[in-house]
Amino acid sequence: MVATGYNYYGQCKVTSWENIIDIAAGSGHSLGLKEDGTVVTAGRNDLGQCEVSAWQDIIAVAAGDYHSVGLKRDGTVVAAGRNESGQCQVSQWQDIVAVAADSHYTLGLKKDGSLVMAGENPYSEINLPLLPRQ
Repeated sequence: MVATGYNYYGQCKVTSWENIIDIAAGSGHSLGLKEDGTVVTAGRNDLGQCEVSAWQDIIAVAAGDYHSVGLKRDGTVVAAGRNESGQCQVSQWQDIVAVAADSHYTLGLKKDGSLVMAGENPYSEINLPLLPRQ
């Protein structure tokens, strides 16, 4: 595994990563999904965005600027990091097949094709109603 670019927070220190099947990059952190369903991280962790060591059974990852998102094999979602806009309030999501993240929100694609969103949408990038904060 290699990474290049701005490495002020060590987000490019991924050369020791092995058995990686998916990756994601945030503003100052990187995520690597391993074959065994665990996640490794590198870089900035001042808001807890790299606190993913307890995550298991992950099948996909996404990274916002300061938060990390993991899609679990059972269709639920976990998140860590900055949550000032509610972007990590995903614990009640079910039947999710894909995830995406931006600076202030997280998106989940459900198996029926509908979308769910947590967080802020100040510029109406996503035309979805916000879910109530948990």
